Amino acid sequence: MDKRIIIFLTMKKILTIIVCNKFDGEIAAPYDDIEVLYTDGEYDCSDIIKNAVKQANGKYIAFSDGAVDVLNAEALSAALQKASCDIMEFESGILFKAQVVRTVSSKDITGRIALEIKAALNARDFVMTKIAPLNLHNERCLYSDKNSEMLLSVIDDFNKQKSKVSKETYAFAREMLCGVLYYFYADAMLKIRKGGLQSQIFVQFDDKLKENIVLYLALGQKFKNLKLQKIRDKKFKIGLFDEMALKSILK
Repeated sequence: MDKRIIIFLTMKKILTIIVCNKFDGEIAAPYDDIEVLYTDGEYDCSDIIKNAVKQANGKYIAFSDGAVDVLNAEALSAALQKASCDIMEFESGILFKAQVVRTVSSKDITGRIALEIKAALNARDFVMTKIAPLNLHNERCLYSDKNSEMLLSVIDDFNKQKSKVSKETYAFAREMLCGVLYYFYADAMLKIRKGGLQSQIFVQFDDKLKENIVLYLALGQKFKNLKLQKIRDKKFKIGLFDEMALKSILK
């Protein structure tokens, strides 16, 4: 890890925010209880995450693809001081107990999304809160060969974990994965429409997803303004109406 990675204090913190990509500039820790770890070095996202997790002093860890806006540090600190759950989900992000993250970060990971879903599968309890104390600038997972390979690996791992975790844990991780796949599918269908992706390639991806029929059907239910199954039957070839609906999703 580049020596320029920033660590504000070595004392125990309530939250560590890890910026998962190269960041040019400076990010100041917004509150004594919070630390931000980032680097301006040329490192792979997985390497940044692994090294930052080792250095993290926070009780909880949050991951961001870019800069972070802390909107209410005092409310965040108060909530996390009392928290004991493995995962806290709020309006604009998810916080993971550091212990849970360390359980999976030493394994092979291919970036933030893979790590977060693996961490969710290793969590025992979850708390949903309406507070919005910070805004994590996480990029949507759009279609690419790299993201396709990553998601196939995540889906394979997800399927293997079904019999090993509680129904609650599995449902939470499934919802997380559906949220990722929602934008991935929307972008893929638009790329097929524009000729930038062969439909048969994406049909093969969708067939792999179908091995988990519950996940397969749950994803279809997320598309409120179009019927995904009918589009699947047409090998993901969409018309103008569906194109407009998908563009609105990706705005």
